[in-house]
Amino acid sequence: MRIQSPSYIEERDGELYVGDTRVTVHVIVAMHNGHHYTPEEIQQSFPTVPLATVYGVIAYYLEHQEELDKRFAEDDAYFEELKRAQRENPNHPANIVRRRIEDQRRQNEANSGL
Repeated sequence: MRIQSPSYIEERDGELYVGDTRVTVHVIVAMHNGHHYTPEEIQQSFPTVPLATVYGVIAYYLEHQEELDKRFAEDDAYFEELKRAQRENPNHPANIVRRRIEDQRRQNEANSGL
């Protein structure tokens, strides 16, 4: 009898996911490497991901570390650029909302002094 090995990684829309979940490999690796979570702690954070799968993702990362580190660094740089562009764009919806909140706060402070 041949045992088929489980698939821990699934690529969808250019992103690496943990199986058929919405959890990304990048998040699992960041929790394990960057925040020093144990596989058991990671699994507790994502109950839909079995513990064996968390170990499988970590093993996959270790087998492809150079390639994945490069990919993750590129992803991080891309998102940092998006955040920078958002902060610099006064017409970005988040900045408009932020200004409205600040204006309301100032108005409330001015009215409370009456």
